[in-house]
Amino acid sequence: MKVIHSHLGGMAPYMMGRIDTAFKRYKKVVHIDASLTPSEVYRKHVYIDTLAMHVPAIRCAHEYMGIDRLLFGTDYPHRASGTVEENMAIIDEMGFTQEEKEKVLSKNAIRLFNLA
Repeated sequence: MKVIHSHLGGMAPYMMGRIDTAFKRYKKVVHIDASLTPSEVYRKHVYIDTLAMHVPAIRCAHEYMGIDRLLFGTDYPHRASGTVEENMAIIDEMGFTQEEKEKVLSKNAIRLFNLA
């Protein structure tokens, strides 16, 4: 199963250290038999959109998730939190290479949805 977690993954990517620590300490209590930590499962099955309107947050998500798990996101048609053009400008501010930008804007979605 693949999941798209909106709004830059919410708090999940930024809390994974704490989530993994709790998982390791409590899995015997709740009898979880898993060979992967929550962070490993998250990075394997989850994609996040770039909707944050905040370059430092997107940089953090990019560092944690990697370029192949980022999808371009907007709040269209809800314009109060940013237009499509403003979201594109944020992507430009990221300083991605042309190849990275193409992945975020289309190639990752094409791969995810098997559109090739």
